[in-house]
Amino acid sequence: MLAGDPGYVLLARRKECFLDSLSKSGILLTGIISYKEDSIPNAHTQYFAKLGLKYPLNEYRASWKIAGLPLAQRLRDKTAEWSDLRQLIPGIIAQGLMGYAYTCPDVIGGGEYQSFLALDSIDQELVVRSAQVHPLMPMMQFSVAPWRVLSPKSNDICRDMANLHAEFGEKILALARRSAETGEPIVKPMAWYWPDAGYERIQD
Repeated sequence: MLAGDPGYVLLARRKECFLDSLSKSGILLTGIISYKEDSIPNAHTQYFAKLGLKYPLNEYRASWKIAGLPLAQRLRDKTAEWSDLRQLIPGIIAQGLMGYAYTCPDVIGGGEYQSFLALDSIDQELVVRSAQVHPLMPMMQFSVAPWRVLSPKSNDICRDMANLHAEFGEKILALARRSAETGEPIVKPMAWYWPDAGYERIQD
C-alpha cells in the first residue's frame, strides 16, 4: 500500500491536541496520525472502507459517508441479550434508509464473543429467535455452530431458517441489483409502500 492510498494510516507520534480529540470521543489511542494531516478521526473509517471497493467480498462494521457504495455493512456487535435482538429490524431499516443497502444484522445469537465463553449457559431460545429474524435479511451468519451448542430441536429450527434464506436467495439478489440501480433499501419499512397507514409508529 502506498502513502497516497486512501486507506493508508501511518503510526507515529502526534501532537497532544490530536490525542485530546480522540480521548474526548472515548477512544484511547496513542500516537496515531493519518497521511492526511487535516483528517478527523471519523475520516479513517471512510479511508478504510474504500479499500473494500477493490474486493468483491467485504464486510464492514463502522463506516462514515460511504452510503451507496457496494460495501457490506454489518450492524454493531450485539450481545446475546433480548434487548439487542429487538434492535435488529429497526437497525437494518435505519441503515437502508441512510443509503447502506447491503446490510447484515450482526451474527445470529449476537456477535459479541464474550457472550459465548460459557457455552453451557447459552440461551437457546434467544439463538433460535435470532435465527428467525435473519432469513429475509440480505445476509445471515451464525456466531457459533448451532449443532455444537443447541439441542437437536433448536438446531433443526436454525437449519430451517438457513434453508429459508437460501430459498429467497434469488429474490434477495434481485433486490440487491435493484438497489445498485436505484439506491433503494433492500429491507424496506412497510411505510415505504403504504406511507399514509401509520406503520412507522408501530413499535411491537
